Amino acid sequence: MSAIKIKYDRLYSDSDGRSCVAKDLEIELLTRDYVHPAPPIGVSELRRVSTLVFYLLQADFIGDWHPSPKRQWLFFLQGEMEYEAGDGTKWRVGPGSYMLTEDTTGQGHRSRVVSQNPTLIAAIQLE
Repeated sequence: MSAIKIKYDRLYSDSDGRSCVAKDLEIELLTRDYVHPAPPIGVSELRRVSTLVFYLLQADFIGDWHPSPKRQWLFFLQGEMEYEAGDGTKWRVGPGSYMLTEDTTGQGHRSRVVSQNPTLIAAIQLE
């Protein structure tokens, strides 16, 4: 069985409570028979989740320093956002981007919509 890797960014709090970002982390997808009789597909490790929520942020949204409300995967469906971690790293995400946010303590991060249209995010909160 062959392996495929997808990349993601992780926003987390360090031991001093400062948010940091780790970029280009990888999740391995193993090719396997998963939805028989369809052909084999790439499948990641199964993980427990607790909640699905959608966020709609208006074009003028600015979120000053705040921690993530929960450990969660964010999947960006429309619009574009800019994030800033406490370590000074800034980056942008848009449709097709995904990010693991774990900076639930400390200073947190800044976020703002940088597109002219609202940003729609699907968040899957982890247990």
